[in-house]
Amino acid sequence: MKRLFNTRYSIALVSFSLIGCSSTTISIGSQYEPETSMYSPPESSGLISIRPYPGIDVVCQIIGKNSATKDLITNKTTLIGCPSHENGAIKNRVKENAKIVAHTNNWTLLQIPLASGSSINEDTHTENVNKWRQFLTDTTLISWDNVHGTQLEYHNGDGGTWLVYPGNSQVLQGEWLISNQSGKPSICYRYYTNGKNPSTGIAGIDWECVPSPLAHRHSHLEYYDGDIFKLYQRVGFPDSPSLLQQMSLEELSLLFSISVQSKSKKPL
Repeated sequence: MKRLFNTRYSIALVSFSLIGCSSTTISIGSQYEPETSMYSPPESSGLISIRPYPGIDVVCQIIGKNSATKDLITNKTTLIGCPSHENGAIKNRVKENAKIVAHTNNWTLLQIPLASGSSINEDTHTENVNKWRQFLTDTTLISWDNVHGTQLEYHNGDGGTWLVYPGNSQVLQGEWLISNQSGKPSICYRYYTNGKNPSTGIAGIDWECVPSPLAHRHSHLEYYDGDIFKLYQRVGFPDSPSLLQQMSLEELSLLFSISVQSKSKKPL
């Protein structure tokens, strides 16, 4: 498959004020403008801030997926958040075809369409696709090759994924889905990061698909039921040079100080 990256990660529950169907001309209402120029960071509102958007000197942030924002992140859009009093920044995003979709505390959330070629359609009708989706839901994948080392990745049932990649100091959050590419099931990923896949050069925020869930260069691949390394909601992990080598389940259990009794399951 791939992998890379480094990002910030946290998760919290939050209540959003959702926006219904709206016109393309958006007026920033005073009810969403705080009376002070100060505002709390996205994390205080239960948001996962990934990086500034579109550049480092901009106050808006790409927002990651958690239980509160999962319905606002689609396969064809990027979710961003801007401080609600920053009318200029919000209007600039609207000029880029962004659509305001929610408000929470001092932040306004917008959906921005992905660049052409970056979006992906999820297949929901093919029998083989459905079988793979069911197989990968609530599953941890352990893979190894001589380019990337040992990687761990948990896939939950809401399309969320949590990746451990050698050299990163934090777990990388992203999304997964099963698509039907050229009549065959493909597993597709995107990650909330501005890093790039060192093998393909594809940015993490863009979708990247493998022709089928097993069609890749890995010389070693195992699947286990459940989140056996507790990657969901984990921020840091014990990065080790050992991850650059092929590690057994027993060695990984010792590294994460977790007793793992699961047996690998056979792929479809």
